[in-house]
Amino acid sequence: MRVPACILLSLAALTAAADPPLRLALSAGADGLRTAQDWNIAAESFRARTGVGVEPLLAATGEAILRSLDVREAEAAVLDAAVYLRNRDRLRILGIAVEFGSPYERFLLAAGADSVIHRPEDLSRARLVLASGPGSLPWDLPLAWARRYRGPASGASDPRPEAGYEGVLRSIALDLADAGFLPEGFLEGRKSSALADRVRIVAATPPYPLAVLVARRDLAGDRAALAERLLGLSAGAMELRSPPPDLESVLSDLEEALRASGP
Repeated sequence: MRVPACILLSLAALTAAADPPLRLALSAGADGLRTAQDWNIAAESFRARTGVGVEPLLAATGEAILRSLDVREAEAAVLDAAVYLRNRDRLRILGIAVEFGSPYERFLLAAGADSVIHRPEDLSRARLVLASGPGSLPWDLPLAWARRYRGPASGASDPRPEAGYEGVLRSIALDLADAGFLPEGFLEGRKSSALADRVRIVAATPPYPLAVLVARRDLAGDRAALAERLLGLSAGAMELRSPPPDLESVLSDLEEALRASGP
């Protein structure tokens, strides 16, 4: 009985000494269950590659993700680019979170086939629909871009929020809204859908990153190195990639675009 006892003691010691999972905060998105399933699969891939697991922590908003980093519930996060820019002094950027195949995405101004919107200047009378909500890039960037056409005295109603891009596309295609903004890659992936056939593209913003992979600035040593090994991991439609060489310049341009003054 001595040999099995020794084996059991050795296994117990190894388990106790094993590195804890890397805690990664993520947006639950429009389908939190699917997001959780995708990242649990990705966690197994990460464990096979590093010997350490990933513990996905889903949150409803970018602010909730930030809180999880602040109270040290999470060590790294996939964060909306606009939220990152407001908090870049607290975070270290590791890479880009690519969802539609390209590190940078243009937001396209899409209008319904029968909509009155034919040019950006028509936005002053549009029933506008946007994904997410204030404080996020899919909301803040289109409104900053459209501000030159959609003045405070235009009488236009406030944009209506949708939980995700699918909801925005559906609203435009079914004439529940006149126009809205969607990532170019999102529409490219739905070229043959009946809903996409019911929208037309009017204009586009410059391309920017939608989300970035970040870590707490106080994360150091082996845990910081482990967070960097998240690059190359994919979960569902999302892939974590190394930062492009011009990322800092593009982020500075995005920061300026988000500060765009009114007409």
